[in-house]
Amino acid sequence: MTDDVAYVLGSSSPEVARLDAQSAAIESATDLLLRRAGIEAGQRVLDLGTGPGHVAFALANIVGPSGSVVGVDRDPRMLALADARRDESGLGNVRFVEGDARTYRDD
Repeated sequence: MTDDVAYVLGSSSPEVARLDAQSAAIESATDLLLRRAGIEAGQRVLDLGTGPGHVAFALANIVGPSGSVVGVDRDPRMLALADARRDESGLGNVRFVEGDARTYRDD
């Protein structure tokens, strides 16, 4: 496996729009899956390959203010979008960092 593999679908505006539509279409199912997986208030959760942050925000709502979420992605454009969306949402329990899901280690 090489370190220079790019995300095939990229981070263009049309791709972000596709991801937004996809997220909206499966929002209820995603919430159910996360809760059935045992995610609950107060937990610390890592979202690898967070993209524009859809799952990270769902997780942040579940874990609440006593929990936290770290979203990791390699694409600076996706992270900038996720950061902007976080600022708009007012969720203070989620942060986004640039990193590779295969090697990321939090402080």
